Amino acid sequence: MRVKTIAMYLPQFHEIPENNLWWGEGFTEWTTVRQGKALYSGHQQPKIPLDHNYYDLMDKGTMENQAVIAKQHGIYGFCFYHYWFDQGRKILEKPAENLLAWSDIEMPFCFCWANQTWARTWSNIKNANAWSDLYEKKAEKETESVLLCQKYGRENLWKAHFEYLLPFFRDKRYIRIDGKPLMVIYKSDDIYSLSEMIDYWNSLARLNGFDGIYIIGENCTRCKRVDGVMLHQPMSAFLELVPDHRGIDKVKIYDYESVWKKILASSKNPLKKTYFMGFVGFDDSPRRGRKGTVVESVTATTFGRYFGKLMEKSEQCGSEVIFVNAWNEWGEGMYLEPDEKNGFDFLEVHRQLCETEFNVKAEAEMSEIKNGFDRCNKNGKQVKAFEYYRLLNQWMYLKERGRHLEEYLVTNGIVKVVIYGYGDLGKHLLQELDGSCVEVVYIIDKNENVSEMTGKTKNRPDSVDAIIVTPFLEFEEIAEFLHKQWRCKVISIEELIMESL
Repeated sequence: MRVKTIAMYLPQFHEIPENNLWWGEGFTEWTTVRQGKALYSGHQQPKIPLDHNYYDLMDKGTMENQAVIAKQHGIYGFCFYHYWFDQGRKILEKPAENLLAWSDIEMPFCFCWANQTWARTWSNIKNANAWSDLYEKKAEKETESVLLCQKYGRENLWKAHFEYLLPFFRDKRYIRIDGKPLMVIYKSDDIYSLSEMIDYWNSLARLNGFDGIYIIGENCTRCKRVDGVMLHQPMSAFLELVPDHRGIDKVKIYDYESVWKKILASSKNPLKKTYFMGFVGFDDSPRRGRKGTVVESVTATTFGRYFGKLMEKSEQCGSEVIFVNAWNEWGEGMYLEPDEKNGFDFLEVHRQLCETEFNVKAEAEMSEIKNGFDRCNKNGKQVKAFEYYRLLNQWMYLKERGRHLEEYLVTNGIVKVVIYGYGDLGKHLLQELDGSCVEVVYIIDKNENVSEMTGKTKNRPDSVDAIIVTPFLEFEEIAEFLHKQWRCKVISIEELIMESL
């Protein structure tokens, strides 16, 4: 399996009447980005898109260009923030609606329902979303503190919401998991009727030819009907770290590597399928000013190292996709899109992560080789050669990622081992374990001089933790033989390598 990257996508880069009314004529996300200011020494603001490309999402050419760049750099698709409020009120919906109409743009996509009330920053509304502290003006009336109210209603509103989403779900580009259209819900725990809503949506989906809707709840702890859970990053990591404060305005500062380590340490949900989210960078000071948060020491190299590890973790958990925050959150400093400082560096790093032994091309080549071998005699030497090649290929993949076989052994309490078989695989295994905290105390091989070649004892040890069998294609017969003579675990090198991935 190859995990696919979905980038979060903000549809705020075009003019709408509401923004003109609330924040000023011509306001878009670019308004805040252009006027970002350095708040302390070394603070890198403003962020400037490459070639000053302050694009308009109403322009088809913009989306065409984004789709091409994303595909060239291994981004599978975009997760559009979707806004649906009380009584079906929508906002910032035009980019997704345009994409639906522009069917020739090859851009896989899905939705994340950003289900928050929009309110003024100075209001007392809990967990509300305010776009830009620096641009709002105090309303004359307290009732004007609420800009858009998030309520969920019952079946009639749920049906209207589903019917709006249905044409998107039916689009061939819409991302599906297990054949179901994917829907992420940002504040899943805030929907008190979420279980009933999901059941109702699933019934409507089945009536329309789907097996249901695949719901991922971000930070979900309450609802048992979701198909998967995900922690929203880097916000979840921030909660576990103590920020530094710097400059006259005392902006909150976090270290990039420290945030990434918290993300990697995030636990797999024991009850639901887990989906992980990484992040590019973070600096929301253009929106928040002195109340802002900045992540420092952000580099493409560090991003690549940690996002690669998170991709590995996703694969190990059986997740089909991984999310990255974000494609174009310029006002919060989270963007993969090229800028004047880094160019395409972050996108290039992601492309390189996708071009490992597990990329699409390599998988196709492996499949072609295997198909050729399958046409041979099943007991022939060619099939055996292919299986050894496959295992060595996996081993090389581990080594390229800086992983070591001793990690799996130590985790399972194995620190003293015997190697059975001193062919090529046995020699490589001995070399890898040499100098590690796993001790090879004895080698079993038909070559009676193996102890002299390796410097290992000729005397069989009284006790060991495990015997590692390197002729893995004959493992069952060898293991049966060894169990009659040794009181320890017997494992194959195939298990050792594959479980270490």
